[in-house]
Amino acid sequence: MASGGDAAEAMAQAADSVRWEEPNAPMGVLPEIVEACRQANAAEFVENTKTMPEGYRTEVGSASGAKVSGGQKQRICIARALVRKPKLLIFDESTSALDSRSQDVVMKTIEDLTSMAREQEAKTGQAGFTTVQIAHRLTTIQNSDQIVVMADGKVVDAGTHDELLGRCELYAKLWRLSGEEGHIDLNQDA
Repeated sequence: MASGGDAAEAMAQAADSVRWEEPNAPMGVLPEIVEACRQANAAEFVENTKTMPEGYRTEVGSASGAKVSGGQKQRICIARALVRKPKLLIFDESTSALDSRSQDVVMKTIEDLTSMAREQEAKTGQAGFTTVQIAHRLTTIQNSDQIVVMADGKVVDAGTHDELLGRCELYAKLWRLSGEEGHIDLNQDA
């Protein structure tokens, strides 16, 4: 998710994006930005004066700005996407460069967002948004509603983690190869 430019610049860009879409919006930190950061599990570190001395107005990513971790960058990017009220969120290897603690926080964020979308749909009858995760680390997708197994550019099977373990030889083999960390060594034969 943190690609295509410096993700650490996302806080200022998120505010600018909201103002661009709503030119009459008040100056300052908009409630939509605070809510998006809360939903993305970013509000805690953004509002912490030790990590972000000026809160939502802290410059990040530049030589003089606040330093943020890879996991914090990912959560800022998620918040930036949420400000736009998307119908589809695509996470392409969103945890591949993160340490295990940061991976856990980002994965909890994605799971929370998915639950929030389900709850919204149950209350209103209208779909909230869909999340698509592309991953080689199978532990990051094992709780997904639907997992699509692909090989050689073709869909081999689809289902939940448990369903696929029971009926899809390729998925079961990949799961075994992934070991405790859930990361597949692509140098091994699958």
